[in-house]
Amino acid sequence: MVAAGLVTLTVPAHASLSEVGPIDPSHGYPSYFADADGVKLKYCVDPAEGCLSEIGPGPVSFPDNFPDEAFWFIAETAQANLRLYEAALEGAFLNEAVVDGDQHAFGRIRIRMTNLVVGATYHVVHPYGELDLTAFANGGDGVINYTDDQGCFSTPCDWQLAAGSFLGDASATSASWLKQTNAPAGTLGSATTAGTISGSPMNTNYVKITGPNAGGQGVDTLRVDTFNVVGVIDTTPSGAPSTPDLASASDSGWSDRDNITRATTPTFTGTVPAGTAEGTTVELLVDGALAGSAASAAGAYSITSAALAEGLHSVQARVANPAWLPPEDPAYDPTVPKYLVSGGLDIQIDLTAPTSVIGDPKPSNPTADTTPTFLFSGDEAGVTFQCSLKTGADLYAPCASPRTYDEQLAGLYTFKVKATDRAGNTGAPASYTFQIGESVPAAPTDVTATAGDTSATVQWTAPTGPVSSYRLQVRDIAANTSRMVYGIGGTAASTVVTGLTNGRSYDFRVRALNSTGVGPFSAQSNAVTPQGSATRPAKPLIGTAVSGVAGGAVTATANWSPPASDGGSAITGYRVTALRMSSTGTVLSRKTSALLAAGTRSLQMTLAAGNYRFTVRAYNAVGQSPLSARSNLVTAR
Repeated sequence: MVAAGLVTLTVPAHASLSEVGPIDPSHGYPSYFADADGVKLKYCVDPAEGCLSEIGPGPVSFPDNFPDEAFWFIAETAQANLRLYEAALEGAFLNEAVVDGDQHAFGRIRIRMTNLVVGATYHVVHPYGELDLTAFANGGDGVINYTDDQGCFSTPCDWQLAAGSFLGDASATSASWLKQTNAPAGTLGSATTAGTISGSPMNTNYVKITGPNAGGQGVDTLRVDTFNVVGVIDTTPSGAPSTPDLASASDSGWSDRDNITRATTPTFTGTVPAGTAEGTTVELLVDGALAGSAASAAGAYSITSAALAEGLHSVQARVANPAWLPPEDPAYDPTVPKYLVSGGLDIQIDLTAPTSVIGDPKPSNPTADTTPTFLFSGDEAGVTFQCSLKTGADLYAPCASPRTYDEQLAGLYTFKVKATDRAGNTGAPASYTFQIGESVPAAPTDVTATAGDTSATVQWTAPTGPVSSYRLQVRDIAANTSRMVYGIGGTAASTVVTGLTNGRSYDFRVRALNSTGVGPFSAQSNAVTPQGSATRPAKPLIGTAVSGVAGGAVTATANWSPPASDGGSAITGYRVTALRMSSTGTVLSRKTSALLAAGTRSLQMTLAAGNYRFTVRAYNAVGQSPLSARSNLVTAR
């Protein structure tokens, strides 16, 4: 395709490149094009090699980190009114996006000039031909904007069209690359430092433009002799296997073509040149060391590597060179290599899982925000995330930071986020627990029961915070069956449970409710047995308390006698409470014993240092007695 003002092609024909290399399976383009001199240029995509391509951070990978256009060859220059001269062999994608199957290639000649005379004709001599171009008006300025792209522009691409379209001298049958006079080894030149060139099939290693003001006002001739040239020479010998390709099944993670994997014994595939004997041994080299081998079959090879360490590796394939002779042979040629070695594939073995971090600001705890937002990040580039916001089981879904959730009900939530890197390693989740709205009430404490006639009175201490109501569980101990009592007011601290059977034993649990939900059950109360005529016992008779013996644990001992009346039901046990007293006689803290056997009359308690008095409460099947009187004051020691 040609774009210009008026164009006369003084040299209309295109010379052809001599060879199209095999398709590189890692990106779908020919691995090289060769010119008339047999110089092979590889498809130049890695900026680290001086290529004019743009990719993101990390290694080149197709299609995730791959340029939408790149070059096998490009030569450029500019000076004065010549804004750009470009000769190139370029690869691109039909719709610009990097999509497998859309690869195509074309040769290009481009000339752009400004500050010319509108309508004037300019004769252009360049390394690949001659042109007569007419300047056209553009905002009062005379300009030339000429592009000639020739090649394949449909899929599947006929790569020979690109080779045959390379712009060259009509008298030449095969085109050649331009090369800087002092090009760095392995390249045709530099993208940043201009230099003189050779290689023009017309022996015109310059751009010369003749016409009014071509070189500036009143300067009708412009000649430019220095060019920037980019081309990386493919040194893979003829007959070598193709560059290894990491098999899709071994390329773990979210892309099977990015050459980043957590497989430590990956498999590599490739082809051998046409005419290679069936069953030829192909050896795999990793970082220059032998890592596996296999016999070729149907023109291809597949080799599983020995175990590889985490990190970057360069992978090549090689076959024995049939032209090589050992040093003791009279016809030995030291310039003939023993092996024909492919180009290299860079891969990364990644075994390290990424770490997720939940950033600030987070929702406060508690929060009134019912649509919480979370910021998070990972410690590796290119990770993907999964998030979960739960009140129960984890339910992960793909997410990105920031993550804002839809309206949530009041309750206790845990946000979790975990990262997966490009190799497929998934790290442990980071988490944050918080309350939306009010939290459910804590469990009531100090739940005690007192038996009545076919009833029981249950008392408790309320939890901190708002309570709208209580629920009480009644359990028949022998039958191990239970029922619930509902609708107990939120300000209540006791309730009478009716409908019990005299002579059967019961215990009780209580739970509190508020607008957020139902809190946990309390601990089980003491057991009581309703009786028709029995009553609670009278209070025990407190005895003389005794201070502990100096040394060892800090103790004091309470003593008591049975109550004057057991209420008509045998005493079933006692509980002793130690009251830590201040110097003014107020109670600083309490410590209550477990239920003691009915025959117990004394209890030594291990206590914090201080002064104590004791009280004792008796229990029978009906319930608990009033507290005894307080004992004398003793010192725990």
